[in-house]
Formats: sequence, C-alpha cells, structure tokens
Amino acid sequence: MDSRDEQRRYLASLLEFHMKSRTRTKNKSKSRRTITVHYNIQTSTSRVGVRKQCFLTAFGESRGFVNGIKNASANGIILGDQRGRHPQAIKRSEGDIALVRRHILGFPAYESHYSRQRSSKLCLGSDLNLEKMYELYKQKLDSKKPCNIKFKNLHVDICKTYDSFNVKTKATQNNCNCHYECKRRDKEMAANAEGKILVAVCDLHQCLPTPDLTSSISFYKRKLWTFNLAVQGCTTGENLCYMWNCYKERKP
Repeated sequence: MDSRDEQRRYLASLLEFHMKSRTRTKNKSKSRRTITVHYNIQTSTSRVGVRKQCFLTAFGESRGFVNGIKNASANGIILGDQRGRHPQAIKRSEGDIALVRRHILGFPAYESHYSRQRSSKLCLGSDLNLEKMYELYKQKLDSKKPCNIKFKNLHVDICKTYDSFNVKTKATQNNCNCHYECKRRDKEMAANAEGKILVAVCDLHQCLPTPDLTSSISFYKRKLWTFNLAVQGCTTGENLCYMWNCYKERKP
C-alpha cells in the first residue's frame, strides 16, 4: 500500500470487537477489560481468525503500532499518519550550528598515512576525542550561557559497494588463514636454514604527537609527529626501529 493511512484502515478492517464475558484474574478480582479483540487475515476465499502474534508476524508490524489501531478503532477513530506533522522539540539555530562547525574546523586535520592514494579524507589528532572537543567548546562559551549542544555519533548509510566489499571480505577469511599458515611454514624453514634465510615482519606504529601535551591551547596547534617503523626477525627475535619526525601537512 502507498501510505501508512491506507495500511491503518486495512488493518482496522481485519479487527473484530466483541463484548467480553465476565472473567476474573488470578487474584479473583474482576477484570477491567470490557472488550475483546479478534484478529483476522483475509484469504482469497474467506476471513480466517488468528492469534495476535500471528497477525503481527503476517503483516510485519510492531505490537505498539497494532495496539494504536486497536485503541483508535475501539473508539470509532482511525488516526492518520502523524509523523512529520509536529515541530521539532529542540531546533538548533543556524548561528549555533555554524559556531559548532567553526569549532570543529579549528582543529588541525591531517592526511592519514594509510591509503593516501585511495582516499582524500582528513583525520584529527590521535589525542583528540569527542569528550575533549566538547569540553573545549564549552570553554569558548560564556559560562553564564547554558550549553545545550552535544556531539552525536556518526551514522553512515551503507551503499551497495560496501555491501559487496563486505561479502567479499567475509568470503576471503579462508585466504587469511592460508597466509598465516604460509608464514608459519616460512618461519620453520628459516629456523632450519642455519641463518641463510631470514623471515621478518614490519609494522608502522601509531603516529605520536610530540610533545604530548594536555593543555587546551595545544589541541589547536599544528604538531610535530613521531613515526616508528618496527621490524622484527621471526626466528632471531631481533628488533629494529626506524624513527623520524615530520609535520603532517593539512590540505587547504
């Protein structure tokens, strides 16, 4: 059906209301319900009575949605779709939104050292998080002015490209296990090669801000970053670290 109003009217037509016979609850007090509801499903030839859970499952509706239709129908009213008809309870002004945006853009952003060729996204410093950004934002505001703006977790819509990549990633789990098995065999081969074969692994560690300061003004400054490329011999246990410092340029 094209609209929720049509769905409501159709589901309401499948409900039957009957006066409830006298019943008592477990504590022998009189039940306050005076009406009982019968749920039906329309087939090609007849109407069939079903239990409420079957009714909910058949139409894929929630218990609250059907209860709303039931209560309205019992009073002879079928409410229309009320979504989007009420004003937002708390609406942010454009000025407040612009203030938050300027605050976020005031932090230095850097290119990630991963996948630079495939992505132009910028990253904030590893010493920042939402809590710190919010506390710094409140410091900028007048202490007498109530601060009712908060950061919200980012929700990302999933596209078909991501779904396809996600399925392929799960399907290649066996390949990952194969790589670990190859690494294990290479280590065994190097252990029996009397030093003629070396198997090593390497990893570029997380970038470290230098110096690591926690004062509020330091979060708005460009930082000197320390990089560390670690190389370890799988059989010898020898570790080598190649460290250097540089500034990460921010794109205009």
